[in-house]
Amino acid sequence: MSTLTDEATYLNDSVSLLRAKINAKGASPAVTGSTPFRSLVAALDTIPASMSIGAPVWSQPYFDAVAAANAYVRPSSWLALPAVTLGQQKFVGLYAVFPESTFAVIQVRGGDFTVDWGDGVVENLVGGTSYHTHAYDFNTLTGSAIDRGYKQAIITVTPQAGQTLTIMMLSGTLPSGALTTWLDVASTGIDVYPGVTPLLEKVTIVGPLAATSISRLFAGCQALQSVSMNTTGVTDFAGLFGGCSLMKTPPMLDTSQGTSFSGMFSGCANLVTLPQYDTAQGLDLSYMFGGCSSLQTIPLLDTTKATSAANMFNGAGSLQTIPQLDTSSVTTFDSMFSACDALTEIPLLDTSSGTTFNGMFASSKSLTTIPLLDTSKGVNFAGMFLGCSNLTHIPLLNTALGQTFGSMFSECFMLAYIPLLNTANALDITSMFYDTGVAIIPALDFSNVTSASSVFYASTTGATDAQTTFSSMLAIGLKVNFDIPGGLSRAALVTVFNNLASGVTGKSIGVSSNWGYASLSAADKLIATNKGWTLR
Repeated sequence: MSTLTDEATYLNDSVSLLRAKINAKGASPAVTGSTPFRSLVAALDTIPASMSIGAPVWSQPYFDAVAAANAYVRPSSWLALPAVTLGQQKFVGLYAVFPESTFAVIQVRGGDFTVDWGDGVVENLVGGTSYHTHAYDFNTLTGSAIDRGYKQAIITVTPQAGQTLTIMMLSGTLPSGALTTWLDVASTGIDVYPGVTPLLEKVTIVGPLAATSISRLFAGCQALQSVSMNTTGVTDFAGLFGGCSLMKTPPMLDTSQGTSFSGMFSGCANLVTLPQYDTAQGLDLSYMFGGCSSLQTIPLLDTTKATSAANMFNGAGSLQTIPQLDTSSVTTFDSMFSACDALTEIPLLDTSSGTTFNGMFASSKSLTTIPLLDTSKGVNFAGMFLGCSNLTHIPLLNTALGQTFGSMFSECFMLAYIPLLNTANALDITSMFYDTGVAIIPALDFSNVTSASSVFYASTTGATDAQTTFSSMLAIGLKVNFDIPGGLSRAALVTVFNNLASGVTGKSIGVSSNWGYASLSAADKLIATNKGWTLR
């Protein structure tokens, strides 16, 4: 038994080690032996975000540090754009002209306008839904080709006297079949819609937008890294930055009126974190961070009104922590954390309104357990833990209303045990236990099941037939065709027969590959055949 002296020595050594660790992580100023123990907590806040101990946790200083480290730098070889100021109606854009792609196209809605194409050609054109194309002569265009082999032109659009412009479309069908090659654009008094413009890196819109929906405004702008715009009054942010794969830290936007954030950052593969957006009115958060494979942490978003979180973090493979989001109104949790490979745990989310949990944690390979979520309204649990290869146990979830359990535990190789779930209303258990480590299938009620294909299969590399991993199957009430192609003993097979539904017609059970089958007596087999089953 340790003495008080021993405990004091151990505590002192631990504090010394903690001081050393804090200094090693870059605390400024460094802590010393005279630094009080309580002051060590404050010292943790001085550690640079990139050197934080453990998984990053969002804070304003953390975001500021990440944003500063990833600040966009406009290429110095680019021509400077003319200024646009509030109160004007004006668009300016830097356009790349390649030897093999010399066309530009625009559509300007509203009144008549003047366009200066930046090569000495100025045209007065009629506004509307028609596209206007311009061909450049690469050889005579002023300036030298820069690093990527293109020359530059500054395109300027202004309204003619007495005219008002509303929308500027930057993409359309070019004669060459190529995509438009905008690099940097700025506008005031005209809403800009880039479309798919893969070279566009910077957008500046001065003044409030006229539109309340900016859904997919920058979708497909894969090089986009800098955006400045006033989004006051915007309600729809769905897909706003979808596919902006080079964006690392998005801009701070007024999202206070936003109701849809579906896919807002979907496919932003380099996104690391984001600012503290106001999502208090948000209803749809589905796919919000889907495919954000570099995302490490998010702030505590206000999700109190959200009803859908389907695929919210699907594919966010670097995400290490989840804040305590308010999901009390969410009904759809489908694939919310699917393929979150770095996520080892989740907080106890309020899932009391959830009706569908299809694939909620599918392929989250580092997850070892989950808290006791309220799934009392859940109907669909298909693939909920599919591919959670390190999951070791689950709590006794309330699945009383569940109808669909297909692939629920498929490929959960480390899962050795499941609790006695209420499956009395289960209809579909297809592949429910395919490739699991479960040793004993408990006495699950399968009396209403209508589909059980491959429910107990497991693939074994190098084997000629699929083999089960469990030694006992206690489920009751099955009345549909199913197979147990594995290693059950005679006693285990007899238990299976005893638990089969009676009075079935034209139903069969595949058990002949089990090693205990050869030991079955005629009386053993009669247990099943007298209930109407055919053994095969």
